[in-house]
Amino acid sequence: MEIRDKIEASLLYEQFDQRRYQRALTSLIRKSSPDFAGLEAHPASNEHFALLLGMDLHVLIAPQSAPLPGWTFDEALSLVGDATARRGWSGRVAHHRHALQITVGHGALSSPGGEPGLANQPRRLALADRRRLIRMLHRVLFNFAAAVPPRMLHFAPQHHFQEPDAILTTPREDLPVAYLIRLQPGDRAPDQDGAIALEAPGSEVLLGRRLVLRVQGSDLVPDGTLVTELVTDILNKAAMPTYGSVIQIGRHPPLITRQKLPSQRYPMGSLEVSLATMEDMERCNQPEDRRETDLRRVFQNTGAAENIPRIGLRRAPQLKLPGRLRRMVAW
Repeated sequence: MEIRDKIEASLLYEQFDQRRYQRALTSLIRKSSPDFAGLEAHPASNEHFALLLGMDLHVLIAPQSAPLPGWTFDEALSLVGDATARRGWSGRVAHHRHALQITVGHGALSSPGGEPGLANQPRRLALADRRRLIRMLHRVLFNFAAAVPPRMLHFAPQHHFQEPDAILTTPREDLPVAYLIRLQPGDRAPDQDGAIALEAPGSEVLLGRRLVLRVQGSDLVPDGTLVTELVTDILNKAAMPTYGSVIQIGRHPPLITRQKLPSQRYPMGSLEVSLATMEDMERCNQPEDRRETDLRRVFQNTGAAENIPRIGLRRAPQLKLPGRLRRMVAW
């Protein structure tokens, strides 16, 4: 399974003010701002390059004096649905001559001044770890975008572009979900009930799984605020909604959430969200001992769904389920 333990962004420039960059970098290394308390500069850091190390993350800041390779942006350009917007981003990519690459990754210090390393063995990061990474990324981007304004930004692995104002208009203390995530139509055919899937590429970095919204007709018209508020709520609580739970996000209609197991399409699994029906809400209001859990939905990615009967809660503990699947079912 692919492990996403870092988030990367590139600030692109037609002209790069080296003096402003050095002042901003020096300020960051000297921790002039409390935003960077707890980080220590690696001894190799200088006025051109910095590696900052903390107890549970590291920040790499690397300026490039030449344009980034064109293939770096191919996927992001292919995901821009509007032809006019695609030509605009493509033109700006073609004219950039410098870049400032920022990487914030999960890693621990083995000793003061030591090299960063992923904690022991690769693992699925906790939501609290992911929240720290994206919050630090925003602070670093804000620091440099304000001091050395870029022409545009490119985010990986989300594969999308962003205007500099998106960073500068997001308060430094906020989670920058709004500019890190976006929805786009998936390439799956409509389900048998006519529902289509809208996906959020790169949401694996924020949530550890792909976010998928199932939309049927006009029952759920998603906008940026729904996705932003949903992801922010999950990160702030540092907890994924349990399978089959109905949640209320702001002023949006009630939603039902379903965590899906890793599959070939979604190697890290997915969080599927759709409009909750009256049946869903009534079921969630029932006493626990009357709820039913359809294990076919949980096992649908395992190829064994046809062998799992529909059962009531009282009988469920009799099944010998693997620990990970047992935790996914909201008993």
